[in-house]
Amino acid sequence: MITAESWTYLEQFGVWKTLGLGPTSALPAKQLDALRVLDQEWMTETQNAER
Repeated sequence: MITAESWTYLEQFGVWKTLGLGPTSALPAKQLDALRVLDQEWMTETQNAER
């Protein structure tokens, strides 16, 4: 199950990957952590897809 909060982070990640995040100093730590985790997973999946 995906919570509303998790869905928001997924949407923000999509915008970040498409348009760029910009300055991160204004973002809450929880949001930055979510984006970091999603980016790590994104990188892992794209590396596995290339194999």
